[in-house]
Amino acid sequence: MRLDLRSGLLVLATAILVAAGTVAATVKVLQTGLNEAPAPTHVVHEEPRPELFAEPMTLTVNLTGESRPTYLRVTVVFELSNKGALEEFERLRPTVQDRAISLLREQRVADLVGRDKLEAVKRQLKAAVDPLVARKGTVAAVYFTELVTQ
Repeated sequence: MRLDLRSGLLVLATAILVAAGTVAATVKVLQTGLNEAPAPTHVVHEEPRPELFAEPMTLTVNLTGESRPTYLRVTVVFELSNKGALEEFERLRPTVQDRAISLLREQRVADLVGRDKLEAVKRQLKAAVDPLVARKGTVAAVYFTELVTQ
C-alpha cells in the first residue's frame, strides 16, 4: 500500500511540475508577443504642423435632396504638405472655396452623420483641392472645426 501511495504522489508531483512548466512557457511566449509592437495596418501620419494650416474657411450652403430647406455651416481647415503648397492654396483660395461649396452642396444630412461619412466628405474635399496645389505639393489633411446643420 505504501508503494502505491508513493507512486501516486510521484505521478501527481510530476503532473504538477509539467503543468507549471507549461503555464510558465505560455506566459513567457505571451509576454514576448505583447511587448513587440504590432505591425501597422495603416499609414501612420506625422503630427499636424500648424505652420502648414491654411486660414480657416467658413462656408454656408444649402444641402441637396431635403424635403425642406436645410443649411450646412462648416469651417474647414486644410493642412498642406509644405510652404509652397500653402502659398499656392492661398493664391487659389477663391477656386478652392468654389470647389468646396460645389461639393458640400451635393451632400445630404445623412451624408454628414457619423464618423465614417464625415471622413468620406473630407476625402472628397481633399481630392477636389489636391489638383489645385499639385505643382507645389499636396493637401495633407482636411479638418472640420465647426459643422452645423439646420
